[in-house]
Formats: sequence, C-alpha cells, structure tokens
Amino acid sequence: MSGTEICNMAFQGDVVGLKRKYTEDPKVLNKKDESGRKPIHWATSGGHADLVDFLIQQGSLTDEPDDIIDVLLSNGADPNLQDKKGSSALHRAAAQGHNDSLKMLVGLSKTLRVDVQDRWGNTPLHLACEEGRDAAALLLVEHGAKLRIENKDENTPLDFASPILRRRLEEYEK
Repeated sequence: MSGTEICNMAFQGDVVGLKRKYTEDPKVLNKKDESGRKPIHWATSGGHADLVDFLIQQGSLTDEPDDIIDVLLSNGADPNLQDKKGSSALHRAAAQGHNDSLKMLVGLSKTLRVDVQDRWGNTPLHLACEEGRDAAALLLVEHGAKLRIENKDENTPLDFASPILRRRLEEYEK
C-alpha cells in the first residue's frame, strides 16, 4: 500500500483500517505521501483525535513534533488548550524535552500561558525540572515562567531542579 493511500486513510479517520495495516506492517505508519507528509499529519488535519492518539502511542511523533505543531497552529489550534489532565502542548513539550517545539510555542504570541497549571498544579516548568530537561527549563524562564509557583503538593519548580539547574534558574531572579 502506498504512502498516499495510508495518508488518505488517516485523513478520513479510518482507525480500524490503519490498525489492521499496522498489525500487518508496523512501518506503514511512517509512510509518506508525495508531499512528504505522514499519516499523523493527515489525521491531525482531519481532526481525528483518537487516531492521532493511536499514532502517537505507536511512535509516529518521535521525529517530527515541530511539523505537527505547525500543522495544528496553521489550522487554528489554540496552543493554550488543555487535555483532561490539564496538560497543554507546553506541558508535553517541556516534559519531553522537545526544545524546538518549545521555542515554536513560546514564540507564538503573547497569549500563550507559560505558567498554565495542570490538574496537579504543575506548570510546564515544574515538569521540565522534574524530568531533568535543563534546556527546556531555562527556555521557559527566559520567556517569563515563574520559579515560585507551588503545585498542589506545595512544591515549586525549584524543588524538582537539580542543584546545578537550581543555581542557574535562581540567577534569573536577581
């Protein structure tokens, strides 16, 4: 099956068909159409959240998160939207250390809520510090993330930071 046919299935939201093709050949989810787009791009454009979730779980997002963000934003996606757990795109990018995605998101507009809190009160900076994503944490602080916001357990991002990162972050308070 060609990349174009697979991408058409994704755009149409054919979850069952794509899962069947995936069991036959796991590489099928990374096939590209003639424009270089993958099924995840087309599932995103088609608004098929369940299919996008499946594709992400299968690793389709690992090498092109910035393209996905660009597709979403160019189609009017709100970068401040939060999922059921209160996580935003910024939370996910910070926790996973997708620094190029972070740069794209923080450079978007003045309406991006850099200190948005999830269901547990964690900001993207909390998650970057907790996961040891030093570059992501520094980038967030450079774009206005606050160091002293407490989560529901009364921890600040600094409480999760390594000693070296903590010193670097505290320099921004001076």
